Amino acid sequence: MRNILLTRKNYNILITGCNGLLSHFWFNYCQSIGNPILMGRYPDEYFKGFLFIEDPFFTKPEGDLLNLYMDIIKKYNIHCVVNTVGLPNVEECEKNFNKALESNANYVNRISKVTNSADISFIHISTDHLFSDVFNINKESDIISAVNNYALTKYKGENYVLSNHKKALILRTNFYGNSKIKKKSFSDWIFNNLETKTDIFLFDDVFFNPVPADLLVELSHELVFNGFSGIFNISADNFMTKYEFGCFLAKYAHKDLNYIHHQSLDQRTDLIKRPKCMILSNQKLRNALGRSIGDMQLHCMNLINDYKNIL
Repeated sequence: MRNILLTRKNYNILITGCNGLLSHFWFNYCQSIGNPILMGRYPDEYFKGFLFIEDPFFTKPEGDLLNLYMDIIKKYNIHCVVNTVGLPNVEECEKNFNKALESNANYVNRISKVTNSADISFIHISTDHLFSDVFNINKESDIISAVNNYALTKYKGENYVLSNHKKALILRTNFYGNSKIKKKSFSDWIFNNLETKTDIFLFDDVFFNPVPADLLVELSHELVFNGFSGIFNISADNFMTKYEFGCFLAKYAHKDLNYIHHQSLDQRTDLIKRPKCMILSNQKLRNALGRSIGDMQLHCMNLINDYKNIL
């Protein structure tokens, strides 16, 4: 593995899936640690003036892709590839299994093979959606329970990475944050509805412990810089229901809680089956980094400060 503790001048980070939400957060952070290079279906106006590469996946034959990706890595002297490609829409994954398989598994299969051959760092973003309704603080070693096509294909993608690139980093996580683009995060959706005094319904029986997107990116590269690999949960030190999360944001942003209503996931018979417990243990992460990650309340307070210009 090449030494990735490089100066900002020559540390080149290729971010795939640059038309998605997470890539924008990743790009913002990576400007402080290196040179972010974007790859996606089409140039995004947000990245105007920065290096963009059209992903050959969308225009070139399947048989040419591995060589084309290797050519990109060599041409731009890439030191780290971050894969944010994926189809996160649970309903869409259930309707179109092949599309979900291509986005969540087959794509990462190719990229992980190429990054291994190039002997460079690889970060793959997975999900917290891999478990069931059984209440548990899920560890990296716990048995997976894929309850829908989204979870099944994301797990298949993880296994491809584990098989193809022994030094890769696979991150199970959930994130939120103040998005500066049209695509919005869960917290954006809550704040936007509170601002317009629109009623929203949040699940009081779905548990999770997401982290702010900028913290996710920071922790990811800290793990890479310190030589860690394998599966890591990137999550907060404690957990909430989605209803509690929304109420906490509203209360400390001095918004009207009367617009937030609770409901059970069981009431939403229109939705594809999804897990009620998405809590991820971050004990392995805390042991690796030698510190706590912070609780959701602290993270939310910081987020509220970030939203202050629009509140």
